[in-house]
Amino acid sequence: MVTGRGRGRVRILVLDPEALLSRSDHRLVNLALRVSSYVEIRRPGPDHVEFNEAMLIADRKGVIHRKQSDRYEGVANFHAPVRAAHLSENFESIWTHAEPDPHFRRLML
Repeated sequence: MVTGRGRGRVRILVLDPEALLSRSDHRLVNLALRVSSYVEIRRPGPDHVEFNEAMLIADRKGVIHRKQSDRYEGVANFHAPVRAAHLSENFESIWTHAEPDPHFRRLML
């Protein structure tokens, strides 16, 4: 859970944002639009369009990782700080080259 008390952020890379946006009931998209200070969705840059891994890194030590995102085979380890650090480095390099998608922004007046 991401709350306003901590410095928690959720950063998500999505290869095909249009597929998410086509579903009006997608809870993750609704959450990202409501709390955009804590949840950010980006599209990977051109160098990472072929990236086919899925990963979740929690609290710098928990990891859920699938080497091929289109398969359901993966690893979950809730205490793997070394692996979490390695995956975080990979994610950071992709994130820095990712592009914010204007569809995931909402101006609240």
